[in-house]
Amino acid sequence: MNLFQLKLKIMNKLKIKYYLFVVSDISFIGGVQLYIKRKCEYLSKNNYIPLIITGDNLNVMVSELNKYKQLMIEELMFPPIYFSLKKINKIIIKIVNWIKNNCNEDDNIVIESNNIGAALWSELIAKKLKTINILYFLGNDEAIRNSVYYQEYAKFKLKKNELITVTDKSMQIMFGNNENIDKFKNDYVNIPFEKNEIIKDIGSIMPFLNNIDNSSFVISTVSRLEKKYIHKLIESMGKIAKDNSKDKFVLIIVGNSKYKNLLDKFKEKYKFVQKNLDVIFTGYINPLPEILFKRTHIFVGMGTSVINSISQGCATICFDPRTNLSAGILGLNIRNFAYNDKEKENILEYDISKLLYNKKLLKEAEIRGKKLFEEEYSNEIIMKKFIYLFKEIIKHSEKKYYNVFDYRGKISKKEQLKIFLFKILGRKGYLFLVNKIITPLRFLQIFIEDRYKLFSFK
Repeated sequence: MNLFQLKLKIMNKLKIKYYLFVVSDISFIGGVQLYIKRKCEYLSKNNYIPLIITGDNLNVMVSELNKYKQLMIEELMFPPIYFSLKKINKIIIKIVNWIKNNCNEDDNIVIESNNIGAALWSELIAKKLKTINILYFLGNDEAIRNSVYYQEYAKFKLKKNELITVTDKSMQIMFGNNENIDKFKNDYVNIPFEKNEIIKDIGSIMPFLNNIDNSSFVISTVSRLEKKYIHKLIESMGKIAKDNSKDKFVLIIVGNSKYKNLLDKFKEKYKFVQKNLDVIFTGYINPLPEILFKRTHIFVGMGTSVINSISQGCATICFDPRTNLSAGILGLNIRNFAYNDKEKENILEYDISKLLYNKKLLKEAEIRGKKLFEEEYSNEIIMKKFIYLFKEIIKHSEKKYYNVFDYRGKISKKEQLKIFLFKILGRKGYLFLVNKIITPLRFLQIFIEDRYKLFSFK
């Protein structure tokens, strides 16, 4: 191959036209669904064609996703190691045929996946198509660290420079302090947010905001109710209200759950916490109105929700689910939305009180949070960085793929039990067991534990 042919080959590799998302679930509303929506919109404006392959699109609540071609294969809700080799091959053939029917074979395709299960499916698809599978990991970093199999796969992607994370600390948490990642690229791209997703509103979406006493301190969060930090936040606000009995507090919790009746259980359990604290559950609200952030003194959250908040100039505290502590005040003493920059964390009620009763510090948090958003989290900046990175990955990539089936002796006993139950019960039986029995019991345990905590400070 002469120099001209080599250059032509590299140029053709960079002519990506189709951008394929392989994702476990796009139903309901969460950080992943909103991220894919933003990414698809950006790609469409820049002459790419987004396609989505998912395990579940039966309850899509981010309606913009319906504009893009989708293939639903329910098995993608689980890692491929849950299935027989025969079943896997049948699924891969179906996926590849769908891709070929929707893409011109002359045009290159890049695949992006966002969690380990979907990434393993993507690895098999990429191998069949002889293309690139980028793992932009949006999941729990510690879940990789706790599995030999998943960590081995993540290291494989790291060595190929096909692993991108969402913070500069993610790889350290994935692989531990002993893993020498300096010799590889520590590529990370912050989660983006489009500021105009927050709509201007005169109060018709959240009319109760107009009835809140101006003397009340308003704390807000946006989250799925499955997140354990919701209980911790309510507990912390109960303590603050008890310690400051002359002040009034309102805690607004925006969000719901895919698990039926969970919202009603929350409302029933927390209908009274302290006499000077009102806890308001709104259910799902999408898009979010500007008035929510204007009426909020402090936003507390984790993941992508805190980016929404700082974009609106709202003082924002990040919650660290690993420690049940405040990671810090975004823009003030931390710059990433997931982990503390200096490994110094406080109890949640300490940081909330520190801001509420220090107007100067509260104002500084509002200003510096918004500045951080404009510098590091705005959609345009993040998407340009991502496009640059994936072009660099494609330019230098080798067509080598991970052996997805080499997992024996590398998965935990818990994962082995899941696979055993899955094969005994089948997909529907397993989902019934998890969604109708195990998960409700887990929530019941959390409710019982938290009820004891609530009574302990009433």
